[in-house]
Amino acid sequence: MLRNSKDLEGCAIGATDGASGEVKDLYFDDEAWVIRYRVVSTGAWLANRKVPVSPFERDDPHLRSCNAVLKYHIHASDGYIGRVEGLLVDDETWAIRYLIVDASNWWLGHQVLVAPQWIQDVNWFSSNVSVDLSRKTLKDAPAYVAASSLDRQQEIELLEYYGRDSAQLITRQSRPMPSP
Repeated sequence: MLRNSKDLEGCAIGATDGASGEVKDLYFDDEAWVIRYRVVSTGAWLANRKVPVSPFERDDPHLRSCNAVLKYHIHASDGYIGRVEGLLVDDETWAIRYLIVDASNWWLGHQVLVAPQWIQDVNWFSSNVSVDLSRKTLKDAPAYVAASSLDRQQEIELLEYYGRDSAQLITRQSRPMPSP
């Protein structure tokens, strides 16, 4: 199931002896676009410290905060289109499958999905994401509706709209990750 990264904030994290805190942020690998750490607020347990907890072990220097990426500017091949409003995360593989792009500056209330594979460049210092899509393509893209979950058929239709091969759908990793 795909979950909005913002919806994962506040989820309880359990330990063998009970709840250990709640998710405050997610850190992802900026090359593979996969969640590497959940930042957990420990509450009274460790004097309200925020502790990075990995859903799996891995030493990777390309960590970025999901919260920090929110509001990054999205630039289509022919100009500014909107801002990153959220990230859709696969709760089995922890892969970031889509950026939720808020294009309401151009089209009131219009949100669309952009896969990380379609990103040409991310300038982490100026908070800009460039995508290999035109503004018209994004304007005419199927609208993302946060209230309904994105199923496999809708993903196939989305990929077909963008002219991408539906075989691109990320296959499940052999090692499913526990739910947050």
